[in-house]
Amino acid sequence: MKKALLLFIALVGLNSASFAKGSKVKTLTIEISFKGVEEGYDHLTKSEIYINGDYIGSTVEHKETRKISKTIEVPSTEFDFKLINFAYYEGNWEEHTIDNNYSIDCIIDETLKLGKKKKIVITFDLDNGSTFKLQ
Repeated sequence: MKKALLLFIALVGLNSASFAKGSKVKTLTIEISFKGVEEGYDHLTKSEIYINGDYIGSTVEHKETRKISKTIEVPSTEFDFKLINFAYYEGNWEEHTIDNNYSIDCIIDETLKLGKKKKIVITFDLDNGSTFKLQ
């Protein structure tokens, strides 16, 4: 079991650094918050982050009413950014999507080039949809 865990950590480390070979990287902070959470529906949540299709990591598990942030390294060139939010419901992690009976799809899928910007602000507004701002 210990060897399997070490192998997994090594593969994730190699995977997350794969875009860095021969190119410069930038630091990007992702800030995530929810609006419109109804009483009794403050789900435990986490978000998975993908860069150019590669899994980079996930945020800590937290209640939707808690704003969180995560800092990652990204390519200094154009890249594909994807964030998928998951809610913990009845003992299972499931994508926070309309197909799973949530009010909105909590998925961001964008092609980015940061320039001087170093932060993404994502607000999942359960009444009015998602907003995505590069700052």
